[in-house]
Amino acid sequence: MKNLIIAIFCLFTISAFSQTDKKVAVFNPEGSVMESLKSIVREEISNAIVNTRGYTVVERTMIDKVLAEAKFQSKGLVDDSQISELGRMMGADYVTYGSVVALGSNYYISLKMVDVVTAKVILQSTGSTQQGTNDLIQVTRSIANKLIASGQLNVQTSAPAAKPAVSTPVASGDECLLIAIRPNSDIPLARTVIDYITQKFAGKYPVKVATTVSSSPVSSLCARFRSQYNCKYIALITLKDLDKEVYYIAETLNAVNKKRVEGPVKKVLKKKQYSKMDIVKDIADNYNHLLW
Repeated sequence: MKNLIIAIFCLFTISAFSQTDKKVAVFNPEGSVMESLKSIVREEISNAIVNTRGYTVVERTMIDKVLAEAKFQSKGLVDDSQISELGRMMGADYVTYGSVVALGSNYYISLKMVDVVTAKVILQSTGSTQQGTNDLIQVTRSIANKLIASGQLNVQTSAPAAKPAVSTPVASGDECLLIAIRPNSDIPLARTVIDYITQKFAGKYPVKVATTVSSSPVSSLCARFRSQYNCKYIALITLKDLDKEVYYIAETLNAVNKKRVEGPVKKVLKKKQYSKMDIVKDIADNYNHLLW
C-alpha cells in the first residue's frame, strides 16, 4: 500500500511539472545570407530554449507542416499577428523569429519572441559579430541567452518569482508607436528597419507592427489603426530595394488627431555610397522627433 501511494505521488508530481512546460516555435531567420548560417542561428536558439527549465521547442516537422498547409512564404512575413496565428496553429505558446543581415564581413542578428495569445513582442535581443563567421555561434548563443535572461522565460513553482527588471516601460495603449509597412515593400529590408526602430525606441514607446492593405488616405489609416492597435503614433514606411539603389518614403501620422505630423520624406540612396545598415539608420532617423 505504501509503495502504491508513493507511485501515485510520483506520477502526480511528474504530471504537474509537465503541465507547466511552454512550447516555443523557432522559425528560420530571415535575411539574404546562406541557409547554413540561418540554420546555425536557429539551432543555437533552439538549444538555449530547450536548456531553459519548463520550456520545450515545437518539432521542425510540425512547423514545416503548418507552414506548408498555410501556404506560407517567409518573404511575406511582417505582421506579428500573422506570426501569432501560425504559432497557434502549431500549438505553440510563443514564437521566436528573427533576421540575419550581412554587414560587410560581419553579421547583425536580431531575435524576437511573440506571445501567440496577445500577438505582442515580449522579448527582443540583438547583436553583431566581430569576426565574421568565426564568432557567429558565440554571438548567437550570447543573444539567445540574453533573450531568455531578460526574465520572461521563468517557470513559477511553489512561490511567485520576483518581477524582472524591464527596460521598456509598460505604457498605456495610446502611447505606443505602430510601424506600418506599405504594400509591395521589400520585406527583408523592412524587417531589419522594424528591428532597428524597435530597439531604438525601447524605453520610450512600446512598438507594434502592422501591414497596410491599400494606399488609403491618412484619415482612414489613422482611424483603422487607432481602432485596431490603440496606438498614438504611426511610422508609415514604403520601401523599394532595387538593383542599385533603395527608394523609401517615410511619414509620421498622429492616429488620435488623424493627421500627418512629419513627411512624407522621399529619398533615393545609392548602394555604392551606403551600406545596408546606413540605409536602415537613414530611414529610422526620420522618426527621431518622436524621441524628443
